[in-house]
Amino acid sequence: MLATAENSKAILSICVAYTSTNEILNVVQESCDEKWDEINILDESGAGYGLIKLGGQVDSEQLIKCLDIEKYVYAPDPDIIIRTSGGTRLSNFLLWQTAFCYMYLPSVLWPEIGFCHFLWAILNFQRNHFYLSRKQKQS
Repeated sequence: MLATAENSKAILSICVAYTSTNEILNVVQESCDEKWDEINILDESGAGYGLIKLGGQVDSEQLIKCLDIEKYVYAPDPDIIIRTSGGTRLSNFLLWQTAFCYMYLPSVLWPEIGFCHFLWAILNFQRNHFYLSRKQKQS
């Protein structure tokens, strides 16, 4: 820990006992609570929130945006997901965060994964990084 205390370039996240379904439900609830508090504060101050369109209908399209959701997710967007055992599905894992993520799917199991697998994952990520970055900017 002392040798790596000053490192700040990379983060390794290992998620155990985790489901995206619960995360997304929690994130939406937190975002709604935050927006509700903002609306109440603005309404109490007399500033209004501008929710009412002409004709008296509520405009709820722009209340919650992707940035509001991403503020509460449990983990940051990963660059690479390494799914051992060759499985090709995410199994309810980081569903929101992996939209523009490179997935490496070696057929080895977790204890047997080695340096050559990590090296191959990084090389393939570097080869696909430009495409993934461009797709992320388009969304």
